Amino acid sequence: MERELIALGYDVIDNAYFSQAAGAVRADAQRLRAEGSLPERYVLASARFIPVKNLLGLFEAFGRFRRLRPASQTHLVLLGDGPERAALEAKRTELGLHNAILMPGFKQYDRLPIYYSLADAFLHLSRNEPWGLVVNEAMAAGLPVIVSKACGCTFNLVEHGENGYLVAPDDLDEIAECLARLDDDPALRARMAERSSAIIAEWGPERFVTGAIEAASIAQQHCARPHHPGARLLRLSCKRAGKTRTLMPV
Repeated sequence: MERELIALGYDVIDNAYFSQAAGAVRADAQRLRAEGSLPERYVLASARFIPVKNLLGLFEAFGRFRRLRPASQTHLVLLGDGPERAALEAKRTELGLHNAILMPGFKQYDRLPIYYSLADAFLHLSRNEPWGLVVNEAMAAGLPVIVSKACGCTFNLVEHGENGYLVAPDDLDEIAECLARLDDDPALRARMAERSSAIIAEWGPERFVTGAIEAASIAQQHCARPHHPGARLLRLSCKRAGKTRTLMPV
């Protein structure tokens, strides 16, 4: 397709919801940490428990990190649920990390800022992910991120060494070493957290709206050219939807 027919839209979240909540949570950290039975220090992951999310790999990488830093008191908190729960519980036991990996289950949207805001960092290690909105959420809450190169969001949201690390999802030693670097250095975590907040500030709902308006404008312009490939594509889309659509200027 011609470049002039392409408008870029992005997966975005309500950044303000997470960033504003983060300030309130951190101001009341002691009470909320106790209320949620959360450890003093932890890294966070959140995903459906299915193979593509690479959660067994996450557990293995975390185990390697704990072997690199045997004195570390950092835990792993994994939010979510799904068909791999039994396998994950077995892996946790196999690794001897029953007390170091917490699996509190699925949490409603209004509780998520607590888990994000009290964490030291966020991990998302999927083997395949079109985007990965949980990364947006973590960055909006002001966290360093360790993200698989197989996630679509990495091209726009993750600056390696600046707001976190890009990793190969199956390079468990590399992931463990990234965790160790963050665990060792509070100043590094703070600098990366600040950079995450700055990057995600440019990727809010208004960015999606700009792309949608551009797409609508392109469609309107090219519908008037009946032999143009874009117009044919639009007509085909309308037929498949079973109705005719009129695109009005925005």
